[in-house]
Amino acid sequence: MKILHLEDNDGDAELICDALRRDDAGCEITRVETRQAFLEAMERDDWDIILADYSLPGFDGNSALKLSVERHPEIPFIFVTGYLGEEKAVETLRNGATDYILKDRLNRLPQAVVRAKRESESAKEKGAVLQELRDAVREKSALLQEVHHRVNNNLQVICSLLDMQSDAAADPSLTSALDASLRRVRSMATIHRMLCGNGSPGGIDFGEYARLLASEISSSYGTDQNRIRIEFDVEPIYLEIDRAIPCGLILNELVSNGLKYAFPDERSGVIRIALQKCPCGIRLAVEDNGVGLPGTRSPRRSGSLGLNIVDILTKQLRATLEVTSSHGAHFVLQFAL
Repeated sequence: MKILHLEDNDGDAELICDALRRDDAGCEITRVETRQAFLEAMERDDWDIILADYSLPGFDGNSALKLSVERHPEIPFIFVTGYLGEEKAVETLRNGATDYILKDRLNRLPQAVVRAKRESESAKEKGAVLQELRDAVREKSALLQEVHHRVNNNLQVICSLLDMQSDAAADPSLTSALDASLRRVRSMATIHRMLCGNGSPGGIDFGEYARLLASEISSSYGTDQNRIRIEFDVEPIYLEIDRAIPCGLILNELVSNGLKYAFPDERSGVIRIALQKCPCGIRLAVEDNGVGLPGTRSPRRSGSLGLNIVDILTKQLRATLEVTSSHGAHFVLQFAL
């Protein structure tokens, strides 16, 4: 065990060496007396323990402690001094000292040194493990970012292919189906694009996503925004990807349905999108003041592919979906955090 000892008194230094060697602590002790010698010794070698007197002429133990904490905070620092009041003792421990031993109780010193070294080694082992964990997390985060980047690129390719196929289709019903599929793929691609850009590959701010997606859907339909306004009451709620994607697809279907069917014959109106935390978890609502829902209010029995998709995704989220049709269509999705 390599010990750096800051002590100006020859007799005290000898007593401290005897106490350590008498206990067979296996110590190699290097003694210094001045600030310059202390600094040079700290930079010259790797020390297991630093021992220091509290009061020295021209260089006190507190200054030595400050230098030690600034340059080598991992090295245990023990004061070995003739007198240290309770207030000063507490102050030294608060400033980073490991322990303090009074010179008239040197029988405690070997055990204090061994304990300090053992605790230091344990802390280093824990630090090494934590660093390994940080490195692993950083590596996996980088890998996730790369995965999202590649998925986003592939989804963009699929979007381009669907767009080309839609342009080439002669059958209006086929064009409509391809356009609907294109919007669904884009709703997922937007999530991966946000995951690539926000530095947090695990999830996204769904409130921000809702605004972005609704704007993209409205643009894809060529909606006259003076005729059909989309209003938002959304909180910045973070959703991980396995919640964000089904919620995004549900939002895509409900906003698309509102734009296509809620305001026929050039009617004007408003589609409101709300996202808030509620007692049961998350509340996502898409409501309009249009003509309301025809016939059944059950998505499962509506015969609409879009609403059937909403029903399937609601089950996937283990959510509840309340559908009403009074002065417009109202869809309220709730699921646990």
